[in-house]
Amino acid sequence: MKKISLVVLFIIILLGAGLRIYNLGEKSFDRDEFFELNSSYGYFKTGTWVAWDFGNEKPFEASLQDKTSTERAEIYRWQIAQLYRFFEPSETVTRSISAFWGIISIALIYFVTLYFTKNHGIALLAAFLTAIGESGMIYSRRLRMYSMLFPAYLIFSWLVYKFYEAKYEGKNKLFEFFSDKFKVNLLYFLPALIAGLISYNVHMLTAS
Repeated sequence: MKKISLVVLFIIILLGAGLRIYNLGEKSFDRDEFFELNSSYGYFKTGTWVAWDFGNEKPFEASLQDKTSTERAEIYRWQIAQLYRFFEPSETVTRSISAFWGIISIALIYFVTLYFTKNHGIALLAAFLTAIGESGMIYSRRLRMYSMLFPAYLIFSWLVYKFYEAKYEGKNKLFEFFSDKFKVNLLYFLPALIAGLISYNVHMLTAS
């Protein structure tokens, strides 16, 4: 059953990838996407988070810089900036980062669902619905940080759940003490903290 499920999952991932990559550069950037484009290209050119003026081939004047737009989701925009080392900043190239995280989400939702349900069929259904879901496809085909927020927040949430609910079964005396006294598993504290910081960097909604 496990091998068959992995084969079906692979097919579902291919389907989701195709839906996300097909004609990825067909539509021009919209207003919100330009925030990601200008900031990531400004970082690529200067090494700092500034909005780039493509018309004049230089950063916008200081008076026109908006930190609330340029200094956010740096971990997402950094990935986009790395693509400029090899490719021009086209719609297809820049949106490929969102498509990549959309594809990761399909696999991730399968394994998280399988963990909670222990049912391969339900996990495959969840992955399939994620692969063909309209909202997931929309965000996976736009140059916006939300495509990364979903998998980052999902991992963070799962690790927090494990921190509170997973029983510690090791031999570390400190971990045993916290498990018995406070009913938490310290084994997941650091991974949850790191995942939380990454998710928060992608979007501050993580805090709520």
